[in-house]
Amino acid sequence: MTHKDIYTKFVIEYDKANVTSSYPSLTEYEIATVLDKAYNAIIAQKITGNNYRRSVFESDNKAIADLEPLVKSSYCDDVKADSRVYNCISGELPSEMLYYITAYMKQDKMYKVEDGPNVTSDTDYNPADGLKTRSLQVKLVSHDMATRFFSSPHNIPWIKDPVGYIESGRLYVVYDPINKPILRSNGDKTPIEVVYIKQPHTFVKNLGDFSEADYASYFDWHKGQEKMPEAYQFELNSTMAEELVSLAVAFALENVESARLNSKLNMRGLEA
Repeated sequence: MTHKDIYTKFVIEYDKANVTSSYPSLTEYEIATVLDKAYNAIIAQKITGNNYRRSVFESDNKAIADLEPLVKSSYCDDVKADSRVYNCISGELPSEMLYYITAYMKQDKMYKVEDGPNVTSDTDYNPADGLKTRSLQVKLVSHDMATRFFSSPHNIPWIKDPVGYIESGRLYVVYDPINKPILRSNGDKTPIEVVYIKQPHTFVKNLGDFSEADYASYFDWHKGQEKMPEAYQFELNSTMAEELVSLAVAFALENVESARLNSKLNMRGLEA
């Protein structure tokens, strides 16, 4: 489904498809702005459970199917040790991240299983563990709770699962001071992997990104292009498209069908 399909559904439900109605006409830019507002609101509803079904993300099959195309995973860039805390590393979060879901930290065992217990390296060795790399789930906690896991002169914590907190666009992971992650600098994947909801393709686009030969509007692209630009692709399923259009029409009509103040107060329930 494309953004143009969403636009067509909107004008039909807004009662503006090739007919004259009492509703005020909207420009393409105004429609795109309303759709973006509804898009962000409906994603927030699915994540937080602020909806009629009171179901948060991954609470049932529908919640999973609704946002599944926006779920991405990526390794953090610029992973480095934290200068403030001995047993903490931080990594730069993906720029396209909208909502955090979970994260994993990899611990490497730099030995061969056949080496047995006579390992002479300075890394830890667990003879019951035949895995060379282990992934531990990072539990997101508050800044205050994370301080309880900091290694200090009067506290050497045992951390079963790493904990993390977000600060200034970076994810800080506090790990067990005995089982340390391997920080690599040879171009390999970093030890922190983040699973998140990415920002969807917006309806309001920067048309300057397209050349004059490929001139495009907010909902339509140049017919000469063999392939539809990715920015015009609606990433979610048809059910979400219908829910998005219904919410966008409600937003567009809120200052037409009722008193401005009362309508605005009632519409707050539709926003997460």
